[in-house]
Amino acid sequence: MRTGNAMRVCRTAACLAAAAALMAGLTGCSDDGGSGGGKKSRGAGSESGTDTGDGADGKITVEFQLTGDSPTSVYIPGIVYKNGQFEDYDVEKVKTPWKKKFKVDPGRTLSIQSGPENPKRSIGCKVIVNGEVKDQETRRYKEGSTLTTGCTTSS
Repeated sequence: MRTGNAMRVCRTAACLAAAAALMAGLTGCSDDGGSGGGKKSRGAGSESGTDTGDGADGKITVEFQLTGDSPTSVYIPGIVYKNGQFEDYDVEKVKTPWKKKFKVDPGRTLSIQSGPENPKRSIGCKVIVNGEVKDQETRRYKEGSTLTTGCTTSS
C-alpha cells in the first residue's frame, strides 16, 4: 500500500496553511523538551514537552495525539522554531498511540497529518489546546484505499 502521494497532498495543503499563518505575522515556538524535532527526529515514541500549562509566558499549550494499530508517519507543519525560522515536525514509523506537546503563540493554525504504511483497522488524530479538544478524526481502513487522517484548528 502506498501512502506517499496522499501524504504529499496532505503536506502541500498543510504547508500552504502554515505559510498563510506565518505571512499573517503569527508566530510560535515549541517546547519539545530537548528531544529533537523537525526532519532530524526519527522513530519517536510517546513524547511530550515540559510545559507547565500556566500561560504565564503568554504561550498556549497544544497537544497532538494519534491512535492506531500500526506504525505511522507524523507531519506537523511549521511548529518547531529553531535558528530564527519555523521547521516542520516530520517523523516516520512512530508507534501508536502517540502524543507530543508544544508551546505556541495564540492565533496560530495548528495541523497534523498522519498515514500508516501498512494500515490494519483505523487511525485517529486529536488536537488539544490548553486542555480542550479542538479537533479530532478517526478514519477506518477500507481494502484497496489509502488511509490518512488529519486534524486542523486555530489556537
